[in-house]
Amino acid sequence: MKNQPINKHIEQLNYIEYGGKNKFDKNYIDLQNDNSNYKNINNIFRGANVRNLFLYEYSQNKDLIEFIAKNENIPLENILLTAGADSALHHTAETFLGINKKSLIPIPSFPRYEFHTKVVGAKPIFLNLFGKNELDKLEFIKAKLNQKKVDLLFIASPNNPTGESFHYKDLNNFLSKINKTIIVIDQALAGYFNDSLSPLVLKFSHVVIIKSFSKLYNLPGLRIGYIIASESLIKFIKKTISPYELSTPSIEIVKSYLGNPFNVTFRKKEVHKSIEYIKKNLELNFSLTKGPFILIDGSKKIPFLYEKLLENKILTVNGKNFRG
Repeated sequence: MKNQPINKHIEQLNYIEYGGKNKFDKNYIDLQNDNSNYKNINNIFRGANVRNLFLYEYSQNKDLIEFIAKNENIPLENILLTAGADSALHHTAETFLGINKKSLIPIPSFPRYEFHTKVVGAKPIFLNLFGKNELDKLEFIKAKLNQKKVDLLFIASPNNPTGESFHYKDLNNFLSKINKTIIVIDQALAGYFNDSLSPLVLKFSHVVIIKSFSKLYNLPGLRIGYIIASESLIKFIKKTISPYELSTPSIEIVKSYLGNPFNVTFRKKEVHKSIEYIKKNLELNFSLTKGPFILIDGSKKIPFLYEKLLENKILTVNGKNFRG
């Protein structure tokens, strides 16, 4: 667009549509977002204290932060609420990236890391680690960070789409040797296998952990996530967040949900039961993951399988938006 004051790095972005037209069609089985149709969810909504909608709910809700702090065994000062994990990624990129800065993104991984790097004018550097084991991955990442000046590293545990995760001990050793780069650990898919890495922020001041109520808690439509980091980093990230970031209904519904621990326990059992069923009955090559999904090995057959499932009204992810 000529003669318009549009940032060049914004002009170069492509808009990617997620979800699809069939997402809310009751005739379809939606397996693409790692969520389930938990029958009790509507009862939770009805039990929430959703009143006073004419008032703002300022985003850093003390009750919700206190629950997270207790659940994560982390001080209140190390927690920041955001409008979903994606918003947490955005605020983190806004704080630590910008023009002439670089992020390192091991691939395959969540495409939004690349987006949030580019939207603030920074440059993504990609490192293909597909097929490498956990320790090799960390060694390759360390070598790359030593070769190039990188301002921020995105890693996920569990990874999206591979479902692979890092062990606490190995990450602890890795982080002790990397101290000039902000390390963002995306744990939006964590919680199903007692794999929390949150205590790392109390040991390392350059670590940012991102979590969400979308997957384990099965509440993606409410758009609530949170950042766990050192108090010094939280202070700066908080400057980029609107005081009106979260809605009153979202906060009240999440608080109602968290009031009954059975909801999370049921969700974990549901996922583990589904995985056991798949292990016994699915006649395809697939990999078990540390997330609420499986990874089907099909390479050239994947597009055919994806379309065949779609014909049978089953929505899945075909991986075409993932680099690597």
